[in-house]
Amino acid sequence: MSLRDWYMLTKPGIVYGNALHFTAAYLIGFTWANNLLTFVFSLGGTSLVIASACVANNYIDRGIDARMKRTKGRALASNKLPGYEAILFAIILGLTGASILAAAKLWLVLGLAVVAFISYVWVYTYAKRYTVHSTLIGTVPGALPAVAGYVTNAGFSMAGAWAIFLLVVAWQMPHFYAISLYRKKEYEAAKLPVISTLLPSRTVILYMTLWAMVYVVAILLLIAANVFSLVIGSIMLVGSLFWVYTISQGLSRRYSDDWAKGIFKQSLLLSLLLLACGCAQAIMA
Repeated sequence: MSLRDWYMLTKPGIVYGNALHFTAAYLIGFTWANNLLTFVFSLGGTSLVIASACVANNYIDRGIDARMKRTKGRALASNKLPGYEAILFAIILGLTGASILAAAKLWLVLGLAVVAFISYVWVYTYAKRYTVHSTLIGTVPGALPAVAGYVTNAGFSMAGAWAIFLLVVAWQMPHFYAISLYRKKEYEAAKLPVISTLLPSRTVILYMTLWAMVYVVAILLLIAANVFSLVIGSIMLVGSLFWVYTISQGLSRRYSDDWAKGIFKQSLLLSLLLLACGCAQAIMA
């Protein structure tokens, strides 16, 4: 086992993606009264708990991963690493992250991290074996880190926290449905009830369009709750409406994997736009 194998056990793409949403949400609610050290502890502790959940997910999913071309080389799927070592690694990461949050007295953030861990490891991980709705179930732990970033601020509002939650839930659905489209054959090989393996591509694209519209609604709610300034909210609206438009174009054209990959990349750009808008709002705070 190399250091890279241990690193990849944590699914760094997921950890960094959640860290991006955490940071964006923190900046959206930023005031100059906030303590930078609190942000560092909150982000670090939350990221370690997320990494722990990803290692646990890797352990539980090692049989599924062995059947998929993209994942069969993972350390647990290829038997490079004994299962008990991965479990111990997950425990160390989780306890370290929770200890950091507890030491910083970030009790609400700690509670969100625990809920995210449980919902990802014990709810989503098993749901994806049995129901097409597992993607929606998985958006809950995927959105909670952003909520944690927002509530790290002393002056957060509950309306804003729920709107942030809805925003990231709505972002994840087209993002992961796009992945399910261009990786359809892999999911079929793993015999997972992913939406793209059960429904026509056009139907999946319709659902993606509707969820992108929910993303727009979440931005409007953030403006209404005075979480987004009118200027920042307007910029986000333009980006999100363009996303709705490009997804909806898939309904009137022949589906291709390249189109789905394009939508996936656009979702990443939209997250970067959210981070940039958060930075701009923090500067103007």
